Amino acid sequence: MKIKQLIPVTNDYAVLATRKAHFGDPCYDRKLDDLAYFWALLDSEDACVDEVVLLEVAPDGYQEICERSLVVERLICPICGQKMFPKYDSHHTPTSWQDCMGCGYMLDTSMDATDTEDSCVQAIMRGGENDGE
Repeated sequence: MKIKQLIPVTNDYAVLATRKAHFGDPCYDRKLDDLAYFWALLDSEDACVDEVVLLEVAPDGYQEICERSLVVERLICPICGQKMFPKYDSHHTPTSWQDCMGCGYMLDTSMDATDTEDSCVQAIMRGGENDGE
């Protein structure tokens, strides 16, 4: 895999996934496991179009492509103004929400993972500029 460009997934976003031992539990933020995440533009040597993937990097330098993670923006709590913690659980209602650890407020959200991914892909194609930063 030849990486042409990397853009870090900042702390304004959570990378949600399930723990391997607990597939039935709600997703948690994998960034809390001391992992770093990047949007990576991979060189497609055989095809005409390069590929954008989510790349996970462990503290020891091990890298792998994340195929089953959801990148979600951390919203600001409308009650106290702190950053909220996104949650996702396909087995319960609501399926997506954000919790505020400051005041306990829970915001029911309807997430569209492709919106976040598409905006990051567009930023990479523009040369790394991100409208939200």
